[in-house]
Amino acid sequence: MQPLVPGSGLMQRLERVADQNHLSVRAALDQLLTFALDQAAGDLVVLHSNGQQPE
Repeated sequence: MQPLVPGSGLMQRLERVADQNHLSVRAALDQLLTFALDQAAGDLVVLHSNGQQPE
C-alpha cells in the first residue's frame, strides 16, 4: 500500500480527482473510503466505467 503523504503518487492522484470533481481532498477521501467500506460490508454498488451509478 502506498503511503498517503504529500507528493506521493497516491496523494497526487487523489488531489487530481478532487480538483476534477470540485471537492476538497478531505471530501474526496471521505467519499472514497465510504464507498470502499460499504463494499466491504457487502453493499455492492454497480458503477459505469465513468464512475456514475446507472440510472
